[in-house]
Amino acid sequence: GGVMMPPVFWVFQDRELAVVACPRLLSICAAAVVGFMLQHFFQRCLPFQRLTVFYPPTLKAGEVWRLLSHVVLHSDLGHLAVNLLHILNTLDLEGTVLGSGYPSSYALGSHHVGCVAAVAAAYGALVGSVTCFGAMFEGASALCFGLDGALLGACSILLGAGTEPSLRNFLEVRGWYAVIHMGIDVLRGCASPGGTIGNAAHLAGFVGGLSYVLATLPDLGGRPVPTIPCLTRPSGKWEQAQCLAFFSPQYSAPVQQVQFWAQMVLAGGVAAALLNAFVRYRSTHASADGYSLFVKVPGSGLEEALARSRQTFAQEQRRRER
Repeated sequence: GGVMMPPVFWVFQDRELAVVACPRLLSICAAAVVGFMLQHFFQRCLPFQRLTVFYPPTLKAGEVWRLLSHVVLHSDLGHLAVNLLHILNTLDLEGTVLGSGYPSSYALGSHHVGCVAAVAAAYGALVGSVTCFGAMFEGASALCFGLDGALLGACSILLGAGTEPSLRNFLEVRGWYAVIHMGIDVLRGCASPGGTIGNAAHLAGFVGGLSYVLATLPDLGGRPVPTIPCLTRPSGKWEQAQCLAFFSPQYSAPVQQVQFWAQMVLAGGVAAALLNAFVRYRSTHASADGYSLFVKVPGSGLEEALARSRQTFAQEQRRRER
């Protein structure tokens, strides 16, 4: 057979089949396009950015939808294009188009891919807020990294179990393709360390996507996650257990142990973000810059708060990496 084209080409080769196979990720792409238009072309009549951007102090007002809604905002067309390309090149994580030549053995399906996207976006924003509490978070970069984390996790489990040796070369190449995608984003982040979200949120998104797969162990390609038998010593004596192997049988750990630590990583990131917001920055008002919808502006009124928010936005614009 010939060279397999990246999944982005599925949209152009047979859009109907691509929509059937990957409805969640294509819906996210469509939402990002619509969000970009509302953000940049209708800002005079609709304060869309104020409604959707994740500004960490608004956590205190309970405006948790911002942890997801910020992914439809993008600072410019280049930012949007890079993230759309990244998402479209991970369509195979949701499903495969007939005739594409891609195996379906590592596909998570629409439900779990949607969960990965949500967890990665929210987790990336929360962890990013720990290091940059005053930043405005926008863009789908953390979500993209989460998809890559889930894809690499699924591929590494299949490689470790050795269930499909014929796919080893393909899975290795597919994994490296995801690494290259992430490497480009990391280099762009390093070129401008003061960017809106930054590498901390990107890498947290990757950890979130990977941890979701390890914590929930969704079916891969419609089949239960493969395990290998191994020996453990939970109570001082050797016992046989079922283990997850990563890339090779020599890198394995009991299933329950892997799930526990993945859940702890997710819970730890959320706890750190909440402690940061409610303890470390307890004196910061939820609507100090006029972004909160649920909490009234303190002190001198809305006009001054909006003036501060415009100043904050201008400063953030100058710091953006894209």
